[in-house]
Amino acid sequence: MCLQRQQNPYHPFHNFSQYQLAKALAMPEKSTASHIEQVAVNRVSFLREDVAFVSVAHFHNCLDEISGQMAPWQSNIIMDQTVQLKANARYWYRDSLAVLQEILDNPKIAKKCVWSPVKQFNHDNQRVYTDMHTSDWWWEVQVAPYRAY
Repeated sequence: MCLQRQQNPYHPFHNFSQYQLAKALAMPEKSTASHIEQVAVNRVSFLREDVAFVSVAHFHNCLDEISGQMAPWQSNIIMDQTVQLKANARYWYRDSLAVLQEILDNPKIAKKCVWSPVKQFNHDNQRVYTDMHTSDWWWEVQVAPYRAY
């Protein structure tokens, strides 16, 4: 993970508020340049300086930097060998290990990952079964002899 993201989890944005502003302007569709200029650039008086973007180009550069840090999308084609499809089918995918690394590099998510089963009890000392890691299933899988599925 980049050093900047370790120091600021919202990098390339300055803070959570700027991230939220960018998210609102980029999803579900990216706003027009004139709309971004009207609501998100420094000259807008209702935004704090650390929330506003320096320019529309700065806004777009931040979005580009985020996409550059993610595992790239790749495409492949399914060749029709049976003549059931009218054309070859294209599909898109990302390297699942790279995506997992992105998830684990995010300190906000990594802290919530559970790596082993836990037996939880309530105040009456009764077992609590709320998640996969608190159920008996995980315990049983870990001690079960290897089975080829």
